[in-house]
Amino acid sequence: MEASYRFFANKACKYYPCHEGMEEFNCLFCYCPLYGRERCPGNPEYILKKETGKDGGEYVRKIKSCMNCTFPHDAKNYDVMMQFLENTGEREKEKKQLTVAVLADIHSNHTALEACVELARKKGARKFIFLGDYVSDCAYPQKTMEFLYRLKENYDCMFIRGNREEYMLAYAKSSEKNWKPCSASGSLFYTYENLTKRDLDFFASMENHGTASYPGCPKLTVCHGSIESAKELLFEGEENTRRILSGCKTDYLLSAHTHIQFAWEYQGKYIINPGSVGEPWYYGGRAQFALLHCDGSNWTPELLRVSYDVEQTMREFAESGLNDMAPSWARMSRETIRTGVDKSTPVLNRVTEICAGTYMWPDYPEELWEQAIREVWPEMQEE
Repeated sequence: MEASYRFFANKACKYYPCHEGMEEFNCLFCYCPLYGRERCPGNPEYILKKETGKDGGEYVRKIKSCMNCTFPHDAKNYDVMMQFLENTGEREKEKKQLTVAVLADIHSNHTALEACVELARKKGARKFIFLGDYVSDCAYPQKTMEFLYRLKENYDCMFIRGNREEYMLAYAKSSEKNWKPCSASGSLFYTYENLTKRDLDFFASMENHGTASYPGCPKLTVCHGSIESAKELLFEGEENTRRILSGCKTDYLLSAHTHIQFAWEYQGKYIINPGSVGEPWYYGGRAQFALLHCDGSNWTPELLRVSYDVEQTMREFAESGLNDMAPSWARMSRETIRTGVDKSTPVLNRVTEICAGTYMWPDYPEELWEQAIREVWPEMQEE
């Protein structure tokens, strides 16, 4: 084909042809003018790239890659390219970006929750998704619940039930009330004693998984652990995570419970864990949550970490009486909140081994809890 306004082959270019396997290579659209379009007639690929911002937050940027797309270089596609460039009805309308805040695993840490919500609102979030575990482990659960009720009155909020809410509901129905002040059950007992009927009814009204829908955006599957169990742990790259994602009815799954913040793609589907607000792991114990930004066709996660008044949380452990209700457990919770390091599960496993055949849960002696801590977590700060 001869050079014309519809075709030009720049064979003098040292990169010609930049895509192999085409007989008539059109260089007219050397740099594709449709790169910035949300929708184009080619076959672009998308790459997720993790970046760290100036504020220390981790951002997942979605990059459009046209490395393997030859559409604009095919001579017969000239008219289609021009149709997209001309404003004849095919030019896309700019869509206002929607921002949704996703928060999970608050564990009664109302101070961290307030800091996360404040930052979310500053960044434009007016819709909130909560993935469960609102209470237990920290002091004054009623302050967390009152804050959530106020938020619910003023914003579009979705609430999913976590395993901690399941514990509270099951205990309320149980005829065997065996929680008591001790490290095995004292934190749960303290939390239960500070909840109201309104709180329990609110927990009962929640689903353990669901679908979040926003006009013009892809649907989101939401859960605490997994869509099968609030207690299932979904880690990046694990086999059960792959299985759950493969069976997910949407392309986006929001999951929590692990207290580990990440975004991961598998076979075109994405799992996003916002981390923990109240007992976050890693990153020096900074509170964690996620923002989801929708451009009209895709969700892009922004993973955030927030500094807050940790010492206020420590003071509340003491003044509320929680330290006395669950001595060793509260000590481990405080260490996790201060440092972002958590070994409570292996400590629990160890004290269970020590007590096996001698003591029944929750009657594990405090000195055996301390023994388990010394064995498993010797570097824990002495108080």
